[in-house]
Amino acid sequence: MTVVTDIQDPATNDWLCPSGFVRGRFRGMNAYYREDVTSEQLETLMSHEGEVVKQTRKVCVRSVGHWIIKSRRSAMAGALLFPKRNEARHVCGWCAGNYFRACGIRVPEPLAYMEYGIAGIITRSWHIFENLFECRDVEGADELRLSSFLYHLAVAINSLADNGAYHGDLSGKNIFTRDGVRFYLIDLDAVELNVPYDEERRLKNHVQLYDSFCDALSWSLSWNCCCRSLRICAPGCLECV
Repeated sequence: MTVVTDIQDPATNDWLCPSGFVRGRFRGMNAYYREDVTSEQLETLMSHEGEVVKQTRKVCVRSVGHWIIKSRRSAMAGALLFPKRNEARHVCGWCAGNYFRACGIRVPEPLAYMEYGIAGIITRSWHIFENLFECRDVEGADELRLSSFLYHLAVAINSLADNGAYHGDLSGKNIFTRDGVRFYLIDLDAVELNVPYDEERRLKNHVQLYDSFCDALSWSLSWNCCCRSLRICAPGCLECV
């Protein structure tokens, strides 16, 4: 993790190119990358086929050695109709990751972000970040590990709220750990910055976590654990009545 820096408002600070990163051009694209990275290293990474981890119509995730390359494409028609929304989809994960690291919240280490556009409209982007080797997602955690997990998870969730951020898909598959103590948040495309962490958002996260653990735990224990970590009772929670 990087050293914690002085945090500015997430809506105004330049999280596209924070301290320690530089702007440049790569293959005719706008590029933002760690200042110790060379264009030759980027070329090697981008040219490697790697292993496809996930692929949809718009997103492809590849594992290339120590790094993950996540590419996204946009249809030109939709990008033209909603340019701001389209831009946010491409840059959100990169900016959120830089902001979280500055806040001391663990996320995969970012390496580079590149975008290709036509007339200022982003049509493709590539986000390169750390491959979390030997990490596993936390879905299916047993009861012996759960209390420790929820304690540290609560710290992470409350850190999001304290720093004006919200993760819209905070399920177990998006929380990784090596040792059951230090946890990493992934799928940062679902993050919103500079938003209030109100009861509706807390409840949504609550339900996402409950769904992740209900198969491994009893119904009442799952509700109780989530209530304690997220500080909000869900409808039907008998433990907190």
